[in-house]
Amino acid sequence: DPRDALGLTIESGKAVNHKKTKQAFYTPDEIADRMMSAAIIECGMTVLEPSCGEGSIIRAVLRWEPHVERIVGLDTDADALARIASDPRVSLETRDFLAAEPTAFDRVVMNPPFAKGQDIAHVTHALRFVVGRGRLAAIMSPSWRTSDTKKARAFRALLDQQASWRVE
Repeated sequence: DPRDALGLTIESGKAVNHKKTKQAFYTPDEIADRMMSAAIIECGMTVLEPSCGEGSIIRAVLRWEPHVERIVGLDTDADALARIASDPRVSLETRDFLAAEPTAFDRVVMNPPFAKGQDIAHVTHALRFVVGRGRLAAIMSPSWRTSDTKKARAFRALLDQQASWRVE
């Protein structure tokens, strides 16, 4: 309800940019669908969406594979999670993905926050959740390719170690 935000703005005298403070740049449906073609989610698989926001990637998973066993969605924004439609295959948790202990998933699909190399940290952590012949599909800022930061160099080295990984 925009009245809540307007009321806080009037009361405090300051406008809050929710997208900026929460890094809440939600995935458009056409991009989420493109991710599904790369993720190759199949019947009976388990899926993690570690920065699920309002659930556009979760909805894409359900569209592409209605017989997925389980989807776990994590986000720090409880208000965004509350806007995701209920589905018995979907479990939602309000928590910081980077603090989550790795558990096994067949697929991880994600659009993490980008600011200050957060996407690198999120994708690196997400790799610990992918098991066996699992897959990770992530939207990332292109800065990891050209940045000279220690974090970007380490990420490129990690990718170079895995000849079978496909980077688009």
